Amino acid sequence: MMLLVATSVNSQAQDVYNYLYNKCTEKVGKSSANDYEVKKYDFELTALNYMKNHALKIGRNITTTFLDNQAYSLDTFLLRYLTVMKNTADSKKLQVTQLFVNATLNNPLFNDPDTDKTQAYIEEKGCITPFSIDTDWVKALDEIERLAR
Repeated sequence: MMLLVATSVNSQAQDVYNYLYNKCTEKVGKSSANDYEVKKYDFELTALNYMKNHALKIGRNITTTFLDNQAYSLDTFLLRYLTVMKNTADSKKLQVTQLFVNATLNNPLFNDPDTDKTQAYIEEKGCITPFSIDTDWVKALDEIERLAR
């Protein structure tokens, strides 16, 4: 009975990362999705792929809990950013964006020296998610929440 419970907990734990990964993949590939949605989900999918693949590339041992916590925080960070931007006056949007960008830059996950790759979304003109993909999303979200207090 305990083995069944443990197996259930492990499969549920991995469900957060997998759910978000599958959702993003579906939205990016959906022909009826609008450009705004595609850009948001493209960034999220890229960040999810990066965190998992880069950890494996550098030989870092990752757990499903790690991936789930990072994925959940990434999704929450993006939703918080998009909600705040929707409710922010045009004159303040640049300041707000910079706070969120800084939170991603201040909290690297791997300290990847390939900034051309990790900061490509920051450099991209008109990007709705101008963030570094080399981000510890748990810490970045915590930084934003502390600033909001």
